[in-house]
Amino acid sequence: MALAQLLAGSSDAQETLDNIESETAYYYYLQAILAARASEEAKTFEYLQEAIGIDASIKDYAKNDMEFREYFENATFKGIVN
Repeated sequence: MALAQLLAGSSDAQETLDNIESETAYYYYLQAILAARASEEAKTFEYLQEAIGIDASIKDYAKNDMEFREYFENATFKGIVN
């Protein structure tokens, strides 16, 4: 549901994520996207690290995900996804 809300541009995505009890890799990945959209760099990186810590294959998604385009050249981002 949060993904659909995020893609539709709804501001309800954060509230939906806040009400999820199970914190999976994709939960953290969506949190990272929301943080990136809000230009919250530290939270973006924190959530990405959490997501990748749970499922390392997420590195491949994040590396090329245009949601993170403003961080592609950032040393911290590169350290997380490489």
